[in-house]
Parts: sequence; structure tokens; C-alpha cells
Amino acid sequence: MDLIQFQNNILNIDPWELLRPILEKHFDEIEQLNRDQLSRGERADGSAMPDYQNIEYAGFKEQYIDTYNIFPTTDLRYSGDFYKALKAGFGTYGISLESFDSKASELEAKYGSSIYGLTEESRVILINSINVEFKQALHNAMFLN
Repeated sequence: MDLIQFQNNILNIDPWELLRPILEKHFDEIEQLNRDQLSRGERADGSAMPDYQNIEYAGFKEQYIDTYNIFPTTDLRYSGDFYKALKAGFGTYGISLESFDSKASELEAKYGSSIYGLTEESRVILINSINVEFKQALHNAMFLN
């Protein structure tokens, strides 16, 4: 391959075209990262979910978590259906996360749309996870004949 061909290869690279199939292979991981955040009471925008206000329900939830807190943080988990129905896909601006559970719209209205998505910390985890695959795809695209 000569230098002109190499330059043309680089100019014709569409990063989204390279990244899309890699991200698709990691949808399960993306969904789990979102579930993990919710279980810690974290929204995608970095804000914390509110503590439970009902002391009886807080006590009920307390038996299922490791740390003691009279009003544990809301984790949006009761039966697990909301978590199980959480799915990643491609939206207008990249990755989209949503739950297809019957309670999803009610929970989103109550707690905001930032219950879906990845925090900065989760994005770093994802980037580290896909880094090698993306570098390989980029290398292949640059050195295509």
C-alpha cells in the first residue's frame, strides 16, 4: 500500500460505522452498568436518587441491602421486572436505554429520564471494555488495501 492509498483509507473512516457493531456486542454490559447504577441509587446525570420516605417500606427494603440506613436510597427494584426489561439500543444520538416494564413510564415520570443512561464512571468502564476491539477495527480500516 502506498502513502496515497493509506491517506485515502484514513479519510474514508467513519468512526460510528466502526463503533456501532462493537457497541451492539456490548449491549448486555451496557444494560448491566445501568442496573448497577440504579442499585446504588445513581442516575446517569450523576445525581442521587432520593431516599425512601415511607419508614415501613424503607425497613422492608433494608433487609435486601448490605448497608444500614433508616431510609435507604431508592433503587427502583421491587420484583426485578423493571431491571429485567431494561434494554439498550441505538437512538438518534447514540446508545439509548429504556425499560419495557409496565411501570417504566410511571418511574420515569417520578424519578426523571436520567434513570436511563451511564454515569461518567460507567462510561469509563465501557470504554475500557471496548477499547481493544475499537483499536483493532480502526487498524483494519486504515490498512485496508
